[in-house]
Amino acid sequence: MKNFNRIILIPFYFLFFISQLYITYKGSLISTDKAIYEERDDGIYFKYIPTNSNLYKTNVSIGDRLLYVNDIKIENKHYLFNLIFDRIKPSSEVIYKVSDGEKIKTVNLKLEKRFSVFELLFSLFLGLSFLTLIFLIILNYPLSTTIISFFFLFLTLSFISVFINVPFSNRILYFIFMFLCLINQLSLFLFTKNFLTNSKYSFISYLVIITVFLSIAIWMANYLHWTSTLKVIDYRKVMQSVKLFQLSISLNIIHSIILIMKKILKLYEKGNPVEYFASSYLFIFILLTYPIFYSLPIILRKRELIPFYFFFLFYYIALILMLRYKSKLYKVFL
Repeated sequence: MKNFNRIILIPFYFLFFISQLYITYKGSLISTDKAIYEERDDGIYFKYIPTNSNLYKTNVSIGDRLLYVNDIKIENKHYLFNLIFDRIKPSSEVIYKVSDGEKIKTVNLKLEKRFSVFELLFSLFLGLSFLTLIFLIILNYPLSTTIISFFFLFLTLSFISVFINVPFSNRILYFIFMFLCLINQLSLFLFTKNFLTNSKYSFISYLVIITVFLSIAIWMANYLHWTSTLKVIDYRKVMQSVKLFQLSISLNIIHSIILIMKKILKLYEKGNPVEYFASSYLFIFILLTYPIFYSLPIILRKRELIPFYFFFLFYYIALILMLRYKSKLYKVFL
């Protein structure tokens, strides 16, 4: 049976491996001029120009207004980022038309890479290492509903780490990214239901997963509408949708923690092996860090307390321990 699983899974591993390489490549094609812009009612103005940028070498000054790029009128930052930076490769030359209030200046500018090689390789390393670890786990553990949902939970995380760098204006890739987020949360929901002991869904459980589905649907609808208008007000709706989805993630995680805690209490009464409790507390700790340090701060103060990639350190611990102590932990995932 294990050999059969390998025959089935190994081609998928290489397919996912190549997919992550392609996604990273797409992220490397995003360009930038490195400037920071101030958005006003009549357009966008240069607020800061780094001294190490190609833009700094031109006669563009702080306070100038950007009018056109390659004859495309720039009405707001979303026109610039989605019609220019996301679609024109780094090192390409573009023509800026800039106003200093008195005259219009024409500037030839060579665009630069938005993400450094280090940033791209780092996210790719996270994605591929997670991909490798989760495939090693599913090849070394008996197949069960619990291990399959666990597999998809971390498989989607491996892709999310590289999808963060995809062009925001690429509808196909961004919709795949949102779909991966949905599968990730659905996998967590199913995993906690089957983890340790099979539990029944309550009314609250159904309410939580419906909230996840609704928040994703609203996010997708607002994103699709914004890509057709590129208006600032529609972009704000997209960002509000992201916050709503982060709230649904927090609710799903809290629901999972409560469900695992209930199972721990029942297992304690029955005197189950210590592995059950050790693995449970580890997952509770890992789950708890995300809403505390990331999703809830984004909802309340627009900025996370620690970077998204920081959570992967905790996830690494869980995956490595599962491989290291598979002889003791395998019955936890039956």
